[in-house]
Amino acid sequence: MQKTDISEIRWVVRNVKLLWSEKISLISPIFDVNEVSHPHSRRLIITRTVAPDTEEETIEGLQKSPEKGYMSLYLQNLFFKNCSNMRDTLSVTFSLIHPIRGEILSQSEIQFDACSGNLFGLERFVSMETLAEYGFDFTIICKFRKLWQDFKTYAKFFKQQISSDINLLIVDEIQTFPAHKLVLALGSYHFQKLFENKKSISWLAIEKMKLEVATEMLRYIYTGEAIYTKKLIHELFRASMKYEVRGLRSSCQKFLVQNLNVENLVPTLLSCSGYFLYHVDFLNQLILACMRLIVENLDEVVKLDVCKELIGKEPQILTEIIAHLSTSNVLTDSSTEEDSVCSQVSQKRFERFVNSSDFSDIIIQVNDLKYPAHKVILAASSPVFNVMFSHNMKETICGVVKIEDIRPEVFETLLKFIYTDEIESQDDFMPEILIASDKYEINDLKWECENILGEKLTSDNVIATLIFAADHNAERLKKKCLRFITHANSPFWSNSLNYFNIPKQKLNINLTKSHPHLLYDMLKEIHENKFS
Repeated sequence: MQKTDISEIRWVVRNVKLLWSEKISLISPIFDVNEVSHPHSRRLIITRTVAPDTEEETIEGLQKSPEKGYMSLYLQNLFFKNCSNMRDTLSVTFSLIHPIRGEILSQSEIQFDACSGNLFGLERFVSMETLAEYGFDFTIICKFRKLWQDFKTYAKFFKQQISSDINLLIVDEIQTFPAHKLVLALGSYHFQKLFENKKSISWLAIEKMKLEVATEMLRYIYTGEAIYTKKLIHELFRASMKYEVRGLRSSCQKFLVQNLNVENLVPTLLSCSGYFLYHVDFLNQLILACMRLIVENLDEVVKLDVCKELIGKEPQILTEIIAHLSTSNVLTDSSTEEDSVCSQVSQKRFERFVNSSDFSDIIIQVNDLKYPAHKVILAASSPVFNVMFSHNMKETICGVVKIEDIRPEVFETLLKFIYTDEIESQDDFMPEILIASDKYEINDLKWECENILGEKLTSDNVIATLIFAADHNAERLKKKCLRFITHANSPFWSNSLNYFNIPKQKLNINLTKSHPHLLYDMLKEIHENKFS
């Protein structure tokens, strides 16, 4: 291993006592370390860590003692301006210097992946008691060095027992590889962290990985090269991300981008599963290539049901596709379609018989309330009532129909519509009216409910309304929701409160877990708007 290109930054920190009295963190200005790697922006973060040193100490007790605990020091990678060389490994030495005497109070060295977005550092960099003894102001010096592997040296040890100090067991195929901790740690940040915590480990199980995939991953770690095939590329790419093999994931991504087509689109997207939602920087190139392919081949993608597989496997990827299409000038202004009115002969003339005992031959009992009604009028509007009154069912025999799953005010609205073909907009329980109309198959009333709910769609309620429509077979309302979401310039995409602009984890709760098919319906709606 060679070490070159030393770069140094200094941070003068004042009033560290704030860590004692306030639950805050101290954050350095953002800086670049251009000399040792690609120009990535980074910053330092200081926090106080309260951790018991003995069994007698408790976190609650330490929190009440400002002088207890440790100062933690972390380095955070922020903005990656170029991450094509994924093999860059940096070593950084943290030094805590007395501002006047120049005395080193604490010093430690760590290694990290230059292109990872993680926090790296030391939870117990220096004790709070030491800081109290030396004062509240000090200087932190960070010296960066770039590390890399000499493949000419390590290639000859690939799959060789010479100097091997660990065996890797490929569990699925019961195959053992002799390996070398130093080489594995230099090529994989995953192995580096593992060996730091388990220094005496002599064997390691590699699970859920084919022998061919493990062979190519190890070949790359030792030689800087791998054999890329279309058969194994997706599994090799996932292995490179899981084990954080520097350089291999970049090479796999390049191969995937060059060979991307409609046929392998979904396997490529699925290979990013688990990383997709968090917009990991090293996936940007591949994700953008997939999205560009979808935009350019939307007609073929939808007609061939290419993305349908994502409904059951990774519906959150569908979310990303819909969100991307919304910003790609793919959405169009959907034409306003007039819904066909499913109306029967007007029954306005029956209005005087609403809740009237005149000529009544049936009683509808809703909870404790009773409504006189007329079989012929109910049967003419509702196939359910028609069947009920056409047979010798108990309701017909006893002359009372008991309804227990509808609130009285909802039934009153339903009954009034049956007699008058009129409905007042009842915002508070319009969804309940729709459910009741669906149950009794009163299509005119259901159509009116869908119309009213569709006119009240907003960016905040459209997802909930879409789910409701899907659950209650309200196809017209569902269509209105899909149009609202997918037409060009929809407020759904510009309103900061909408579901696609909040964290994707919350979107999972709303659609991807319980109604993933609706995401696919959105994709089909976008296609229909564009190509119809």
